[in-house]
Amino acid sequence: MSNEPNLTQTGLFLLTVAAIQGTGASTATMTAPTGWTPISISGAGCNSGTGSEVQLAAAYRIATSIDTPSTTLTWNFSGSFQASVVNTLFSGVNATPVDVVGSANCVDGVAGGTIGATPITTTVSNDVIVGLFGAAGAKQAVSLPGGSELNPIVGQDNFGSGPADFNSFVLTVNVPPNSGAAGSYGPFSAIQAVAGESVGLLMSFRPH
Repeated sequence: MSNEPNLTQTGLFLLTVAAIQGTGASTATMTAPTGWTPISISGAGCNSGTGSEVQLAAAYRIATSIDTPSTTLTWNFSGSFQASVVNTLFSGVNATPVDVVGSANCVDGVAGGTIGATPITTTVSNDVIVGLFGAAGAKQAVSLPGGSELNPIVGQDNFGSGPADFNSFVLTVNVPPNSGAAGSYGPFSAIQAVAGESVGLLMSFRPH
């Protein structure tokens, strides 16, 4: 269970991203919170067969008068897993928001290794491009490399369930300030602190 972002108000685009790790995580069912629209992601369950598994899922909602920073939302999983949830928001996103969702890139990553997100091609100008990066592993943390074109999203809220050392393993970032002309964007990357199965992908959302 987590809360909607602190700056939630009517008309804003809300995005929630969940990640799970543990045995069976790559094939588990991840059910979005009630009232949220799941975003279909291809191949976001990753398992290289080395004993480490991770899966990402995302959903969105256009905020209404019932949405406030104290509003709770709950992801449900088909098993018992360590999990992290990031909730964030954007202004200026279309009510029919999803333009492009890239394919997930899975890697059995090493400590200090790169989590890659393959390029996407937007179909309209001024999309908001978001990168999702996650990695399994105890005391895992995900960060941006020096000189990255990506910026951490201001005001995001990250909630962890399971061990406290697991609550920072999802990073949600966007290309500032918008993507500009329609076309190809990426690849982009993040860095994982410790070894473990990792996943990265890009998605873009249409502007008003």
